[in-house]
Amino acid sequence: QDSAFFHSKHDWASDIFPPYPRGMLRVLSMDIVQLVARARQNFAPRVTGDDPSLGMYLRQLVMQHGHFIQLDDRGAAYRFALEPTCNAASIYSPLKNRTWEVHTVSASIIRCMFRTDLHSGYYRLSMGSTLKVRAWEEFASLCGCVDAEIPR
Repeated sequence: QDSAFFHSKHDWASDIFPPYPRGMLRVLSMDIVQLVARARQNFAPRVTGDDPSLGMYLRQLVMQHGHFIQLDDRGAAYRFALEPTCNAASIYSPLKNRTWEVHTVSASIIRCMFRTDLHSGYYRLSMGSTLKVRAWEEFASLCGCVDAEIPR
């Protein structure tokens, strides 16, 4: 009950929470964006947080309005880190060497991550001082940027 993400039975009576997009990576086709915008006046009250609220809106489009929505979270277990740590013990979604995005990190950690990617050769400077990104399946370890016990 002390969590900012706590939902009481009054807020959400069901035992199952609908699927929802987590964190900063959301890709919606324009038809879904328009459906949400048109139906927003008829949606049930929001729950805490923009991520779960969007999940509730999408659920209502399906359950109450009969729309079909395809959710795709393939790779979410290793492409998205909810916790900025490599220490996997008791962490739901830690940082891995295949992670694309890390939720809630400071500017100094982002700079460290960029320097690490730069030194590993992930980015290459091309003519005109532009950076080219290499297509890699796995990336350099960013643990030194996020875990305090590992020297930076």
